[in-house]
Amino acid sequence: MRCIMSKTIFPLITEEEKKLPFFVTSVGISENQDHMVRPSGCGDYHWLHCVKGSGMLKIDGGEHLISENTGFFFYPRIPHEYYPLEEPWETHWLTFNGYAVHELMELLKLTDWEVFSLSDIQAVENLMEGIYVSLQSSKAVKGFETSVLLYKFLIEVKNHIDPVNSTNKYPKYNQLQPVISYMEQNYSKDITLKELSELIDITPYHLCRIFKQTFNMRPFTYLTRLRVQKAKEMMLESVHEPIREIGKRAGYNDASYFCSIFKEHEGLTPSEFRRMHGNGQG
Repeated sequence: MRCIMSKTIFPLITEEEKKLPFFVTSVGISENQDHMVRPSGCGDYHWLHCVKGSGMLKIDGGEHLISENTGFFFYPRIPHEYYPLEEPWETHWLTFNGYAVHELMELLKLTDWEVFSLSDIQAVENLMEGIYVSLQSSKAVKGFETSVLLYKFLIEVKNHIDPVNSTNKYPKYNQLQPVISYMEQNYSKDITLKELSELIDITPYHLCRIFKQTFNMRPFTYLTRLRVQKAKEMMLESVHEPIREIGKRAGYNDASYFCSIFKEHEGLTPSEFRRMHGNGQG
């Protein structure tokens, strides 16, 4: 695997760039990673993955082998230590900060720290190299461009990692997939919590707990939002269909209740929504 990164970059960060929601504080490679001990953690968010050899990460009272195609991520001020086992231990890493990072990390369910395996290391390398190239640019707006690339890295890299430290904090997306698919296919019908929980052979209580952990909402809140979303699409696709019929197709036989739910979520009635969007035009 060829990597264009040949050195470490510590960009000069201006006071204006520190106001950005995301900014990079360093990016680079260590061809033979040193032993690092940080009893007070780092001042920034830290991503590191291994491309050759192996090492050991000590964090939160545990030890984790970091070998090829695995790595770790942690928040600022998380005490940790890591050191090589099989040399050369080559690592590629990125540190970053910004006022919006914490909120995005919570949204992605990346809290405190995570040890992971990479399903597509080349995709991750490409994203990091984009940041590396941007930081070497002489453009006056490179700080803004790098901020965008960092945001893209954080969003897309979520699709390429599989946590190996089994903790309850990680959302069980795969387990809930049959429930989500069933809602997508049957939102126009009456659906019960018991019906949904039986799809994945758990109790209704357990289903609610997993849903809350994963989506920060209960199953029927998700279903309601799905129905409202589908109703919006129907109103703009079938511009002459009566609102009451749209409501029925979205799972609400009572037109008044449908309008009430729609306004609660969208801040306007179905008719107002349809008019605002020009009967589906643009």
